[in-house]
Amino acid sequence: MEFNNNHATEILSNLNEKFFKASLNGENCLKIRSYSNRYNMGDLGQAAETFISKNLGAVLKSGDFLQFSVDDVKAMMKLESVEDSIDEEKYRSAVAWAFHDFDDRWKNFSDLCHLIQLENLSKDFLIKVVQKEKLVCNSTDRMHLLVTSLVSQISKASACKVKPGQSDEILIIGGWNCERSVAKFNTKTIQWSNMTDTNIARRWPSAVNYNQQILLMGGSKGRTYYNSVEMLDLNDENPKWDSNLPSMGEKRGLFASALLDGLVYCAGGYNGTGSLSSCESYHPEERKWSSIRNMNIKRSSHSLVRARALLSEFNSFHERTSVQCFHPGFSRTRNPGFSALFYDSKPGVLKCQDQDIWKNPGKV
Repeated sequence: MEFNNNHATEILSNLNEKFFKASLNGENCLKIRSYSNRYNMGDLGQAAETFISKNLGAVLKSGDFLQFSVDDVKAMMKLESVEDSIDEEKYRSAVAWAFHDFDDRWKNFSDLCHLIQLENLSKDFLIKVVQKEKLVCNSTDRMHLLVTSLVSQISKASACKVKPGQSDEILIIGGWNCERSVAKFNTKTIQWSNMTDTNIARRWPSAVNYNQQILLMGGSKGRTYYNSVEMLDLNDENPKWDSNLPSMGEKRGLFASALLDGLVYCAGGYNGTGSLSSCESYHPEERKWSSIRNMNIKRSSHSLVRARALLSEFNSFHERTSVQCFHPGFSRTRNPGFSALFYDSKPGVLKCQDQDIWKNPGKV
């Protein structure tokens, strides 16, 4: 029997195909798939694809994956697999791929996160791994994905029951990129929607909800810090931001705010040159700002919460363990009370004082 060159090539091609099929493993399957595409070896390509889908976890851990183009990585993220914890492996591999050539690849990480089904990740993994990743924390878009996934996990466990009278929506306003956008997240439907933009783009503002009126205060854009205030009245049929409100007494961003007895309190923050200890309160009905006693310590990036008749301030950027409490005094009608707090993991109680004063809680 005579063989021409074409016939000989076909025999060798079949032998190669059989050899490669028998040699498929997690380390070489990507190369074999590329080889089959280059030489139009359809059966070999199909075998490689089948192997990859069944062994996706091992493939994602291979060194070849880190050399992939962004389009190839996106294709891998779209693949489905029956393996347990495959979404966790997709996330870890996406992070590893981005950091392998960070300068060129970090901007593609958002697209990869959208392809990974974060809602399938466990709550512990989302909190202990995803939330601590700087590629996630430094992006509003990726933080939206994280929050959505966390709420999805919580709702699966608790049916996301909302108490009567309690709002089932969360507003995300502004952000790192000095945004005007406002996003609304519904904890019942697990859906995001957009609301009307703010009048001023703000980074590091603070906001409170006073009788369904959202007060947005301060913040910054670049090196410019604001004391301006705008309000969105959710009671209106078509709410729009109103900037015709009195400004705070001091420009500040990275500050904390809270509502107590019908007054809005703003504490500390940063004004472009340093952290602040100054505080002020706003009376929504009188539309008037008033200065109150300064905090004992200058703080920014901290928190302010209501604890019965007191305001408790803690976890600042500069003082990570200390706690201060503010009591506005009993000149206004209120019931006396006590606030149980924690300082260095030890419980303490602060007795209410009949004066405006900040104090460090301790044992009584």
